[in-house]
Amino acid sequence: MLDEKVSVIVPTLQKNTKILQTLVSILNADDAVSEIIIINNSIKPLSLQFISEKMKICTPSANMFVNISWNFGISTAKNDIFLIINDDIICCENLCSLILETGIFEDEQTGLIGIDNDYINNYFKGQVDEKFFSINKQLTVNDITLNKLDTYKKLYDWGSAFFGRKKSYFKIPAKFKILYGDNYLLKRNLEEGRICYKMTGLPFNHLHSLSSYDPEFWPICQQDYNLADDDLRNNK
Repeated sequence: MLDEKVSVIVPTLQKNTKILQTLVSILNADDAVSEIIIINNSIKPLSLQFISEKMKICTPSANMFVNISWNFGISTAKNDIFLIINDDIICCENLCSLILETGIFEDEQTGLIGIDNDYINNYFKGQVDEKFFSINKQLTVNDITLNKLDTYKKLYDWGSAFFGRKKSYFKIPAKFKILYGDNYLLKRNLEEGRICYKMTGLPFNHLHSLSSYDPEFWPICQQDYNLADDDLRNNK
């Protein structure tokens, strides 16, 4: 399992380039990561201070929004195992190596593995300081517990960073641009009898709703809400 590599998918609007720069730097240093697909939905030139051979920068002609960006990233990823992660997250060092080391992907029933809300430190605009940019804890695989999920509802930040194999990714309907992508994927996996998890013990720093709470996206979120059935609509 440790011979396998991870493709990381990071959609971005470049709302905070320092966070994006730090995140990409952490992921780039992880030996388990062989590819970082940055989907530049801001359309403007990418503002990163370094370019790595692991990085694959995709700039569409218009904002694809988050759910369609996930679909696109999966379709272009070269590895079977993927990590989809927000551009407003700081993760620990060697995150992908640690998850592979658990051996969870050796189980054919494994579905998706996302964040445990008890281990996410949410910041809001105006609260970010230097402590945000570093998780000062050396973690080993013994620090991680993967706890099974029995629901796809009320999971909050679970989908801010999640792992899976391509067989556990189901194309999100194009009608949902911002909301319900993670709930849809979890629901489909549970319907298929796959086991999904949350990563207990792994800390994340998160600048909460960096893009989705921007007033320019409120009408699109409302449209997603209107198009959802009652089952999905009551998830958040």
